[in-house]
Amino acid sequence: MTNYSNSRWKERGSFDKDILHSYQDIVDAIRTAPYGIDTREAMAQMLMFLYSTIQSIGDSFNIDMSPTDTFATLEKLREKYPNGQQGVFVVQDTGHWYFWSELDDLWKDGGVYQSVGISNDLQKIVDHGYKSNMVTINAKNYTVALPDLNDAEINSVYRLDFDAGTTELPYHVPIKQWPDYFNNAILIVTEQPHAQIMYIANDVFVRYVGRDYAWTDWYSVSGFNTGNITINSTDDLADLNNLMVGKMVSVSTAAAKTVANTPTDKKFNVITFASRIFGEYEHSQLAYDIYNNWYVRSQDSANNWSDWTKLSSELAIDAVREEYFSKYENQNVIWQRKNNKNVVMDTWIDDKNEVQKYNGWCYTNYYTPVRPNTNYLFIAKDSTNLNYQVVGLDSVYICLYDENGKFIKQIYTKTTSNGKFNTGEAYYLRWSMSYKQYNDQQYPSLIKGEVLPKILLPLTPSDYSDSTLLATAQSDYELVPTQNIYKMNSLPLYLYSDNLVRNSVENVQVYLYDNLSNTIKRNAMENGWVIPANQGNEVLQYNNEFYGIKGKSPNSYWHYDNDVFTKKTTIREYGLPDAYGDGQNVNVLIIGDSLTNANVYVDRVGELAAKDTHTTITLLGTRGETYKHEGRGGWSAAYYCTKTNFNTYDNPFLNQSGKFSFEYYAAKNNITKLDVVFINLGTNDVNYNDVTSDPEFAKDLEYYQQMIDSIKQTFPNVKIVLGSTITPARYKGANVHIKTRRQEWNDKILNLCLTKGYYYMPWWLVVDPINDFKYEEVQIDEYNAATIKKVADNTHPADSGYKKMGDLVYAMIKKVAEDIRTGK
Repeated sequence: MTNYSNSRWKERGSFDKDILHSYQDIVDAIRTAPYGIDTREAMAQMLMFLYSTIQSIGDSFNIDMSPTDTFATLEKLREKYPNGQQGVFVVQDTGHWYFWSELDDLWKDGGVYQSVGISNDLQKIVDHGYKSNMVTINAKNYTVALPDLNDAEINSVYRLDFDAGTTELPYHVPIKQWPDYFNNAILIVTEQPHAQIMYIANDVFVRYVGRDYAWTDWYSVSGFNTGNITINSTDDLADLNNLMVGKMVSVSTAAAKTVANTPTDKKFNVITFASRIFGEYEHSQLAYDIYNNWYVRSQDSANNWSDWTKLSSELAIDAVREEYFSKYENQNVIWQRKNNKNVVMDTWIDDKNEVQKYNGWCYTNYYTPVRPNTNYLFIAKDSTNLNYQVVGLDSVYICLYDENGKFIKQIYTKTTSNGKFNTGEAYYLRWSMSYKQYNDQQYPSLIKGEVLPKILLPLTPSDYSDSTLLATAQSDYELVPTQNIYKMNSLPLYLYSDNLVRNSVENVQVYLYDNLSNTIKRNAMENGWVIPANQGNEVLQYNNEFYGIKGKSPNSYWHYDNDVFTKKTTIREYGLPDAYGDGQNVNVLIIGDSLTNANVYVDRVGELAAKDTHTTITLLGTRGETYKHEGRGGWSAAYYCTKTNFNTYDNPFLNQSGKFSFEYYAAKNNITKLDVVFINLGTNDVNYNDVTSDPEFAKDLEYYQQMIDSIKQTFPNVKIVLGSTITPARYKGANVHIKTRRQEWNDKILNLCLTKGYYYMPWWLVVDPINDFKYEEVQIDEYNAATIKKVADNTHPADSGYKKMGDLVYAMIKKVAEDIRTGK
């Protein structure tokens, strides 16, 4: 047996893994240490020595080591440690790591350090003009305080040089814990408040700021080196117009020659972003080829892609800026004050660029990018004369900055010039103005140009909502996001006030303003509106602007007191003629819960389809009496993906391996053609969701995507329709908490449809939460014989509500059938 009596490593953990030991120490530990934790560490350090030797003859091993310290040059390392130091030390100008050799009494080159923070590409970016602004954040020395990245300086590089395992990180970093290779990661902060790009070794994260000055989530783009998805042939992807948002895609040379809408016929990478700054439907794509040429294109509000533009810069950072900057100047409104969210109150910037306290004034602390030598206008609506015409703003104090964010001078707008000014040499600006004179109701705005526009509309926020706050204080309610709804011209459509308000309904009145209001009138109960049947045989579109008012009644149409909270949303209604989908034979499958299992709305669809002389509609499924479907009471998306049997119902979608397989389902039920799939499971998704562990419904949405992916794998051209929940019974203001949570789910589903190209069906809007539910008379108690009216079922509507749901499904089928006919 080995004699451990003279070993220095008798105690567990005595071989310190935090330092790089000498060659002799390593050999002794391997021979004598009785504990595996020590011998393993000794052998690992021996491999480091072997690795450095192999590196010197040209081989490469990918061994991950956390550096003890980093230096710009080898001379700096020798200067700090002339007599050596235990550890792994990385030198940036060579990209190699070094260790102190006690045998040779000198610093030895360990070869290329595999996770060196500053790669060649990053070094180009640093050299591109940010070098003077670099800040090093070191967890050991705390050379600067850990910053909030939302407030990071423009045109700056933050070098994050933390100890491995540290938990104190800057606010708003895209990851919770640093991986082992994080050291010397570089964060490029560019064009604040425009974009930020964070590089952590080979991982890259990107995020943007919209005109409402709210940061988007970080996009993981897996490094601008290799993509999340690789396309090798047209079988993988036929058209770049259909790329998923937020996915980095690598396209091979062979595929690039045949895939539609490519920027080049060579190998290239491309990523699609949601243009959240300007609208829910707009997307942008950024691409670069094997020669590091950069290309960019964007969608407009009509979903049309622009031509690819080749950018002169080889840097991704410049490409991102140029793409979004171009979108800025193509908009009518570049900035607009909204509810004090994008200004700092009771302060202003003086002519020395210093922030001063000043009651009744506000200023923006963000640098808005502008073009040099270009005319801009500060404008607002004229509320003084109550005519709300567009006027130029005087006495707006504007601070101008150069491309490095250095203050140039302050100017101010004048009434005589209608708010016009020229940027001169400036690349950015900030400004101050009186919030007493220029309040939110006027929409004070910055636009490019030199001629006053005829109208000035409030900006559309970037979260798929047109809701706009007009009052000057916060409120506690929201209207539903802007959305589309389809109806048959031959059928009426009902919309309800309560359904338009997301949460609190007390003291909220909802009004409809529309130049076609003669066709959109109050219903008989005065709790909503009805668009009657037979309004014409053409496709009709109404942009119905609904205003919610909370607080005291307005003094007039033009003026609201400060304690009145007004918000707006738009419901775009499309009336469809009976001839829609003419000549089409459409197979439809509805997957649902108890609302579907009740058969009522499905039967309504079947009855309408049976009378249709233009479109042949076949309802598929294994359940249902007169008309088929796949509805099961109490089932959610999770249940369809995981449970073999529940609540007396078997699951026809699980294959022999217990996985959701639409291929298995289709083969078993002899389905060879499928055109439309409706998924209506939201009520139970919300009921079963654990708000404490998954408040954003992440797991539920994963099950949805699992189902949809399986369906589209079997039938690639199938159209997916996701239905909203319905408003719970709201008699006497009940179920506010249920209503709010369901609407949160509906927002997620709407967002999913917009980003993935699915159809969204807003059942939420059309079922009357008061009169479309079942009620019963119950005795108050055994001592009180009086009876009261009580909702019999908060979830399942009466037949009248089901009938309205069926009308909506039928209209959606006709819409999809027409899209199929016209090749959309």
